[in-house]
Amino acid sequence: MHNNRQNITIKDIAKYVSVSATTVSSVLNNGKIIVGPETKKKIIDAVKELGYRPSRKAKQLRMQKNHVIAFQIDSRISEAETWRPTVLLSLLQLQGVCSYAYTNGYSVNLIVPQKDNDLQEIESQIISENSIDGLILTGWRDLSETEIRQLLAKLDKCNVPVVSLDYKIYELGYPSVSVNLRTGIKKACQRIWELGHRNVCYIGGKKNVNPQQFPQRFNIISDELAEWGVRLFHDKEKDVYSEIDAYRKTTEILTPNHERPTCIIYHGDHLAMAGIKAIIDLKLRVPDNISVIGIDNAPYSASSPVPLATIDQKHFQQGVILAKQLLDKIENPQTPIPSISVIESEFIERESLGPIVK
Repeated sequence: MHNNRQNITIKDIAKYVSVSATTVSSVLNNGKIIVGPETKKKIIDAVKELGYRPSRKAKQLRMQKNHVIAFQIDSRISEAETWRPTVLLSLLQLQGVCSYAYTNGYSVNLIVPQKDNDLQEIESQIISENSIDGLILTGWRDLSETEIRQLLAKLDKCNVPVVSLDYKIYELGYPSVSVNLRTGIKKACQRIWELGHRNVCYIGGKKNVNPQQFPQRFNIISDELAEWGVRLFHDKEKDVYSEIDAYRKTTEILTPNHERPTCIIYHGDHLAMAGIKAIIDLKLRVPDNISVIGIDNAPYSASSPVPLATIDQKHFQQGVILAKQLLDKIENPQTPIPSISVIESEFIERESLGPIVK
């Protein structure tokens, strides 16, 4: 009679057991109707025998939840030279999000729009289909405040909670995560001094990219090295963000007619890797001739030709906290969520940092 198990319904179960559909529904969904143990057993046995499987869509409608959240990646980070190195770091954040979400019964959709199609992609996948319970926005580098406000208003209207890593969205009152870089940098600078370095160079950017974060990298490095009496110099004319520029700048400062540092701190691990290549090409050794430190603890930093000393910004943990913030908003909408959750960075010492060889 019931060969197609996919078509079995609650009414079929009710007819098979000779009870009402309401009774069956109450047993399957922990309803308020009191059902005797004998009848309950008959219903459960019938469910197993007939192969009943509840409709996922019907279950979502009953619970008013999809148990799905989305993680958006800015379409420009894979192309813009300044942001391209953050792709791997975004994946670490995504791993953290998935780890927390899966543990708590949620699936994660990844939204990676085509270039300049971020708004349209989010509207089609989320607002029109109403397919998710919450959204993590990692950044909209080039969108105007008006465009951001318009989309956020639509998401609010659809009751879609939002958390974000983008400072523009954080400033509009949405929860975010920040990293206290000073913790890790302080330990790195102490170690630099202990190893005998007194002349350090910084290669990278000096602008504060995310205003909601603690002071910018260069200022923290400068302050902490000054505490130990270590001199820091840098190019006052040009910020360095690309691997090509990092390679050129490293080559320039290590020429015989240039004041040579004993240690170079780079704005990011990707720049440090380019710097190490330049040092090796100049027939110098890391760390015997020049020590190198990066920032980020990118996945490739430990397996580089010379394992890279770096400041770990805990990208996986960032993702975990973002997911927790979002699920807290979904499950307990009335509970206040901290406007910003702070993670302490950590100094990871590896072979690229060594003592001065006299």
